[in-house]
This record gives sequence, C-alpha cells and structure tokens, in this order.
Amino acid sequence: MRYEPAPLGLLMECENSTSEGRQARCLASRASPDRRSHRPVVIRGTCLPGLALDRLARQRDFVRPLDLGCGSGILAIAMAKLWAVPVLAIDNDPQAVAVARDNAAINGVAGRVAVAIGGGYGSAAARRAAPFDLVAANILARPLRRLAPGLARSLAPGGCAILSGLLDDQVDWVMAAHRPLGLGLIERRSLAGWAVLVVGWGKA
Repeated sequence: MRYEPAPLGLLMECENSTSEGRQARCLASRASPDRRSHRPVVIRGTCLPGLALDRLARQRDFVRPLDLGCGSGILAIAMAKLWAVPVLAIDNDPQAVAVARDNAAINGVAGRVAVAIGGGYGSAAARRAAPFDLVAANILARPLRRLAPGLARSLAPGGCAILSGLLDDQVDWVMAAHRPLGLGLIERRSLAGWAVLVVGWGKA
C-alpha cells in the first residue's frame, strides 16, 4: 500500500495498480518502496496531472468529470474529493478496474467514483455519461492522438481536458491531432521530460 501525492494537500491511500506503467506515468517522482515490509510507503514527488487539477480547482467547479485510463484511480479519487461530485473512471484493464474500485473504497469515495471497464470514449459507460465538463486522460501520446475525435465528441461546451503521459517532445504531435477539432492549448506544464496539457474549446 502506498500514499500517493494528491492535489490541494489531499492524502490518498492507494493500492498499487497492476496496469503496466500506469503508476510510473502518474507519478513524476522517485519512489523508494520498502519491499521488505507491508508498511505504507510515502512517495515524495509531484503528480503533473494532479497539479493541473489543483489549479483548476482554484478556478472553477465541475459537475461531470471523467478519468479515462484511470489505472489505480488516483485522479478519479482526487476529483471526487475536490468537487464532491460523481466521477466516472474507465480503464481497459480489468485488474486496474478492480484496484481503482478498492482504492475508491479505501478513500471513502466509493459512492462517488463509478469504475467501469472500457476502451475509450466509445465505451458504453462513457457514452451514457457524456458529455463531460472535465476529462483527465493520463495515458500515452499515441492513444491521446487516436482518441482525440472521441474527446471532441464527449467534451461539453466550456469543458476542458487534462492530457498527460506524454513527453515534452511529443506535445506538438499530440496537439496537432486536437487543434483541427477545435481544441486548443490552455496550459502546459513540464517536469523531468514529461508534460501535462490542459486543452479546451476555442483556445489558441
């Protein structure tokens, strides 16, 4: 069990995701797990999409968030705690879905975080819940590009999306798939070669 860094000082207790690479992409940090015991491990570092959530939480409210590619559910839990609203979390890995459900329960938000299996915005759960005013997609650059049309169909007017799991040198490539759909860059942050983008309608 680990304690994950979270927005606005939220301390979240999370089981590790078994989805390969998901945890490393969310945590831009150097973890020091104690593999010799079952004691909690404090991971010191910065979660880039968590920083983006933090900034958005200081600016406005959201009522219909989606965590796409939720992995261990870190971002879905953070959104449920920050805005006290129902959050849909989707992943195509059944093990990650099970872990995210457990983590939502551990953190007292099982009633707010609905976790479903699905491959993207076209999944049954996403279609039923759309449109979303906030989307967090902590995946990789290639699927971010591939899923751009789905994001455009699923994002509510005035909504925004946090795109992460991409490298600094992939930002222009990812944005090239979003700008023709009317989604421009609101904010960009970088850390240790990784980037997080906040995109929205009608931005430059």
